[in-house]
Amino acid sequence: MGAAVAIPAIISGIGTGITAYGQHRASVAARRAGDANARATEEMTQYRLGQQQEIDQEIMGEARAAVGGSAVTPEGSPLAVEAENARRAELNLAAIRRGGELTAAAERRAGLDAARSARLQMYGTILGGALDIGSPLLRRRRSASLLGGGAASELGDWNAGTGGQA
Repeated sequence: MGAAVAIPAIISGIGTGITAYGQHRASVAARRAGDANARATEEMTQYRLGQQQEIDQEIMGEARAAVGGSAVTPEGSPLAVEAENARRAELNLAAIRRGGELTAAAERRAGLDAARSARLQMYGTILGGALDIGSPLLRRRRSASLLGGGAASELGDWNAGTGGQA
């Protein structure tokens, strides 16, 4: 193999390797970013749950105080109101929890999708680089076989699309 073919092939191989490595790092970073975003969503959800619990407890406390200060026994309507407040408080918390779970899952999925995309780009770069490196070598072998015959002609002309059929 002559220097005219070897040097561009080596440079192309190095460039392919650097690009593929960058795409691999992008894949890792995307996955990590998705995980970090999901953790941040989970932390925010916990914060919002705490806030909502405080609000709900305050509402229920005010209702109990109103009943207690009115000399009304906590039976019938006041008891039903307290039960309804407790039920609504649980629904509020469940909605916040579920929203946080869905958002965190979406963040993770987005990170995994971006990572998968970067990996596919990396594989494409590697395959394209292999073709870029191999094409001049195959053309050189093909030219040599046409001039002098030999086993190299069995490779066919890959660039012409014959797929190895000479």
